Amino acid sequence: MEGGDDIQGTEVLHGRSRDSTPSDVITILAPEPASIRAPYQGEDSRVTLLRNFDDKLQEWVAPFFAGKFVEQEGQPDNPITISIEMARFYQLITRGSIQVLEKLQSEKGQLECDSWKLQSENQHLQQHNWQLQAEWHEMKARTCFLESEYDQLKVKHSALEKKELEWEHTVACLDKSNNNLREQLDAVERGCMAQGEATIEMCAERKTETREEEGEGGSRKRRRGE
Repeated sequence: MEGGDDIQGTEVLHGRSRDSTPSDVITILAPEPASIRAPYQGEDSRVTLLRNFDDKLQEWVAPFFAGKFVEQEGQPDNPITISIEMARFYQLITRGSIQVLEKLQSEKGQLECDSWKLQSENQHLQQHNWQLQAEWHEMKARTCFLESEYDQLKVKHSALEKKELEWEHTVACLDKSNNNLREQLDAVERGCMAQGEATIEMCAERKTETREEEGEGGSRKRRRGE
């Protein structure tokens, strides 16, 4: 400090420090009900201690700035030995600390509320995640079942293809046998037809011979009768 501030800094609350009332200091040391609220339930203990310290400072300095301090002869001076600047400095610290701690406590409450909301959302997300995992396990089980069914169908398909090849081979063999039988049947038919034609010719010749023999025998009988 410089000049008068140095003198003011050395003055103590030990009787009257000035002839005039320091209105600037009164303004600073006056109660601030708007910012310094009364203690409330759930308040931080550090804020309560600062409030008590602020109230004690108010009690100490109030007589010097409200015109209530009267020196009486034969009485000891006020035992308080704290400078005005120091009292102002202490009150600035306490009130500023109270405001800061109240703000921090308010922010703490908001953070706790946000934390609770985040925990609730986290639980909701965990439940949704569990539901998705359950659905995923169900889909995985279905996929395994379908893969098993697909493998069985592949085995059945291979067996059917094998049977189809066997049937095709059997049909080819039957076709070949059928062709052979048809060729044999045709040969038999041709043989029968050839044999039949020869038989018919032989029968015709025999009939002719028989008729001729019958004709010759009749002429002989007629000759004998004559």
